Amino acid sequence: MTIYESRDGLTTDLQESYPIGVNPRGARALDRARPDMAIALRKRGVMVDAWKIYAGRRVVAEIPSGLVVGTTRSMINEMLYEEVRKHFRERIEIKWGHRLKSLDLLERRLVFDVKQPSTDPNVARTYEEVTVEGGGARMLACDGVWSEVRAFAENHVEGFKSQVIPWRVQFRLLFSKPGAGALAPYLKPENHYVM
Repeated sequence: MTIYESRDGLTTDLQESYPIGVNPRGARALDRARPDMAIALRKRGVMVDAWKIYAGRRVVAEIPSGLVVGTTRSMINEMLYEEVRKHFRERIEIKWGHRLKSLDLLERRLVFDVKQPSTDPNVARTYEEVTVEGGGARMLACDGVWSEVRAFAENHVEGFKSQVIPWRVQFRLLFSKPGAGALAPYLKPENHYVM
């Protein structure tokens, strides 16, 4: 199996990742897939004791947990990647820096823009177009919201229709004032704070 990934490599920077909680069902799924991952999750993550919800300075709700492991998306990705490298190295190859440009399902052909390395930091990255013949292989498209695969199917596959429904979710960022670090002794890492 070959995985073509548009990113250059695995990003594990905590500042660039989204915090998540793995509930008991998610932990069981990891345990069934590979018990090593469930153990790694418990070692690397932090058990969430409670969620505290604030309105201004007032706690309006405190929900006990003790069942959810706090981690990040990048940590889960890193754990999955480590398992693939440890147990499936011979059967799964990952080709980094391959962004899907176009495809032809009828001809079973994929065209990627492949990032070319540059030793000069002042030179913009260049791309080389690489064509991959799929032959009789099964292809799975996981190319996200701006899917080239979906666009191709909408334009070339008779009867194929898709509906894109926007999430009706709003995210707010939390910014602290200078000196807010003084709160650190009062905030427990085991609690998840919503303010």
